[in-house]
Amino acid sequence: CSPTVDNFFENVLLKMQQVFENPQLALPHKLDQDTSGLMLVSKSPDFVRSFMHPNTTSTKRYRALVVPNDELAVRKLKAHVGKVITHWRSPIGPPKGIFQDEPPPDAPRTGKQSWKKCETVLLTVTPTSAKNQGKSTLDLELELITGRTHQLRGQLAAVGCPISGDRMYGSEYSDPDRRYLPSPDLCLQACHIEFKLEDGIEDQTQKHESFSSTL
Repeated sequence: CSPTVDNFFENVLLKMQQVFENPQLALPHKLDQDTSGLMLVSKSPDFVRSFMHPNTTSTKRYRALVVPNDELAVRKLKAHVGKVITHWRSPIGPPKGIFQDEPPPDAPRTGKQSWKKCETVLLTVTPTSAKNQGKSTLDLELELITGRTHQLRGQLAAVGCPISGDRMYGSEYSDPDRRYLPSPDLCLQACHIEFKLEDGIEDQTQKHESFSSTL
């Protein structure tokens, strides 16, 4: 969504700045490169400051099509409906991070090399008729509490339910004979964003907005 060293001229933000001739456009709510769905685009620095204000609250929900490794993974997933799933993510380095239940005992607690806590609420689990290599799939709705890089992809893979089409995290926690879970695209979509922000820092009035999309 936003520029990196290798995609500076092929990112959504730069293209929108060019099309709308507004270099102040910014992305206060970003998506991983392969994730589809809603993005929040600001037209001015004032909105970004309001969105990042400590009194602003936001809700970010996603839908994911996952391929459970086995029935045990399905049972564990269903047991977490309505609850927080917690993992710790290693410092991100090429090409991905490691997600596990607890950080290593000797891991730094602060700084760039520290392990980051990842928290996601599992809202719903719905069986689907779609198959991936003959395996059943589940449609999940999830709500982010924290917003770490690759958080949903890594957490779902770590509980034995990698996202269909995930070429990065789809094989490490599943059948080692599969290079990834075949799908034209990563089956992960940002489906809902809602926020209450300070509509003008001086008067502290709040503005409530809600946006949703459907697959």
